[in-house]
Amino acid sequence: MKICSKCGFMNDNGDNYCERCGQDLNESESIENNNSISLEEPNKKKKAFYIIVQV
Repeated sequence: MKICSKCGFMNDNGDNYCERCGQDLNESESIENNNSISLEEPNKKKKAFYIIVQV
């Protein structure tokens, strides 16, 4: 499995580009070659949701 260095998506070994964001996977590291890769989703952004009520 190749993990995208930009979004953290796990792609197949034969893929050249990330299926999620299109990043060039030749720059990414293989999960087999690096045991210290975290499987958590990097770049996960928290979103705020606001409701405005006027009384």
